[in-house]
Amino acid sequence: MHALVIIIIVIAVLLIIFTFILMASPKLRGKMLSKQVESMRYMLDESKDDIAKLSSVGVDIKKQILDENEENLKDIAKKEADIKSVGIKSAAKAVKDGLTKRDTMYCKHCGSEIDSDSKYCKKCGKEQ
Repeated sequence: MHALVIIIIVIAVLLIIFTFILMASPKLRGKMLSKQVESMRYMLDESKDDIAKLSSVGVDIKKQILDENEENLKDIAKKEADIKSVGIKSAAKAVKDGLTKRDTMYCKHCGSEIDSDSKYCKKCGKEQ
């Protein structure tokens, strides 16, 4: 039991000494970092093939989904275009009417359309 406690104390002291050496020695820190960088490069090189495979699988799946739903997608796109077309046509008509059509109102007596600045109706002749 005492031997286990002594081993644990020795390991703890060694870890503390190692930590102080790392803090004090930039050369040792550089070596540790270079080993980490080297291992990261190795992992990246090994994973490049996996990433390429995954991206090609993703492209294949997207192509398959688009191929299977081509008619539905075309139908949706056509409907959206039709909706936008109707909106554009009504907006263009409103602009055109606003530019070309004069303000009109209706006669109080006979109901015919007259200009908004008219004092008399052109059809019945009555004052507005």
